[in-house]
Amino acid sequence: MNARRAAIAFVAILMAGSLAVAVWYLTFRSAIDGDPAGDVPSTLTAPSTMDASTDATASTDPAGEPSAQAPEPLPSTSSSPVPIVGAAGIGDSLYPGLGNGGYDVQHYLLDLMYDPPTRFLQGVATISALAGDPLSSFNLDLKQLEAREVLVDGAPAQFAQTEGELSVTPVTPIPAGAVFTAEVTYAGTARPVSSAALPASIGWFGENDGVYVMSEPDAASSIFPANDHPLDKATFDIVITVPAGFEAAANGVTVGEPERLADGSVRTAFRHEFPMVPYLLAIGIGDFDIEESESAGGVPIRNYFEEDVTEGVRMAFSRQGEMIDFYEDLFGPYPFEVYGALVVESGTGAFAALETQTLSTFPIGIGADVYDEAIVAHEVVHQWFGNSVSLADWDDIWLNEGFATYGEWLWTAEQRAGGDLTSLVSNEYNLVSGREFLDRGTARGAVDDILAQNFPPPGTPPAGDLFNGAVYLRGGLLLHALRLELGDPSFFATLQAFAREFQYGNATTADFVAIAEREAGAELDTFFDAWLLEKAPPPIPQLGLEPPP
Repeated sequence: MNARRAAIAFVAILMAGSLAVAVWYLTFRSAIDGDPAGDVPSTLTAPSTMDASTDATASTDPAGEPSAQAPEPLPSTSSSPVPIVGAAGIGDSLYPGLGNGGYDVQHYLLDLMYDPPTRFLQGVATISALAGDPLSSFNLDLKQLEAREVLVDGAPAQFAQTEGELSVTPVTPIPAGAVFTAEVTYAGTARPVSSAALPASIGWFGENDGVYVMSEPDAASSIFPANDHPLDKATFDIVITVPAGFEAAANGVTVGEPERLADGSVRTAFRHEFPMVPYLLAIGIGDFDIEESESAGGVPIRNYFEEDVTEGVRMAFSRQGEMIDFYEDLFGPYPFEVYGALVVESGTGAFAALETQTLSTFPIGIGADVYDEAIVAHEVVHQWFGNSVSLADWDDIWLNEGFATYGEWLWTAEQRAGGDLTSLVSNEYNLVSGREFLDRGTARGAVDDILAQNFPPPGTPPAGDLFNGAVYLRGGLLLHALRLELGDPSFFATLQAFAREFQYGNATTADFVAIAEREAGAELDTFFDAWLLEKAPPPIPQLGLEPPP
């Protein structure tokens, strides 16, 4: 059975049940194409007060000085001066219980200590936030780990923890517009947790005496207390203490040198000065080979390879600098201060990957000797679309995965002789339209079942199957069809304007449509509605593609 036949069989098997990993398409697509795949201070402190006129999401260095700025806070949801109870949900259309209302986190300082043999995690999270409402109490998301103490602006606060919500009542109400600090001490056994969005466990994975985390969309709160929704982005300081013989990796850049403590453990500090969604937190613990390079355009790259990762796998990551240069030409400047990959062996994570900000996470099969370069490209694209430009609502997940998929196709086609993007697009269209199955003799009823389960309209993803195939494939096909409609100058101007105008913020499908219409000088609602809401993908007449009758 050749690779594409194996993929078709795989999809047929899916009719019997849901996928076991969130990013199933990365496996599926790989099978289709057949491609091989200074000193750290002992403590870092965040200030308990900040000037309310300071731009939202300013992070702080160990001395308490602002080190970065980011978007304005969320507007108040209440016009009353009477303190209210902050909402235990941010109002997402698919997952209304995710996140919390009433405040906007500016900065997280996470001080973590982990013991790999016991998987015991201890943490102190210092959260600087701006109150959008006058608050008598507020909620943080925290599940599986137990809060042991909560301070608000240095004073002990009452708190209660139930069903993933940590409700905090400070001694005195917090006025609207005030910047306040919540310090949460917590601990527990770190392990993966179930997700509302997919039938798989996500979060903290401890394997082979090492650790990686993959928290999209709702498991950041299994690692630290958070406002766990993309609408609330913040800057991060991350301090990780591990036993002797282990190293730590995290987002951003290291602050000074790792500090060896009296008991032999090692404490390493990291700082990321750009706004980040909580699920994009990267943590790696293990024995790493650290390889450093730089893109031609000057972006520093550092890769953390678990020591047993083979040279064959490492080769797939050798062109990340070229990828960044390639995508800068298409999308605009790389949005962050550094990039790289965390590559770890995993008994359960093969083929999955996550675009953890500035340090994408790649669990690979134990003993693997090849890895798909296209997956590496996919996660690079996400640094622009998904990370810098983030979702405002999980219903718009196609904006993340469709853009990353199309960028992956662009890189893949560029590497092939003749740059045959049309052939690649045609193959994927015939898959999602069902034509490929019908051409192989699959009964129409069975094909309809396959398409309904795996390729629902990408603009209305099922809450329990957020990462279905359509948000990847039909999202990517939409972008190619838009390119053919607009022409290359207007299309790439649209992508660059979207990346620029919503950089470090949040966007919706309507925001992208508005930019595309501005660049096209024409109304595009009919085009987008057909691609995002209709059961079958619309024709692409420029390529002679249409769904089977």
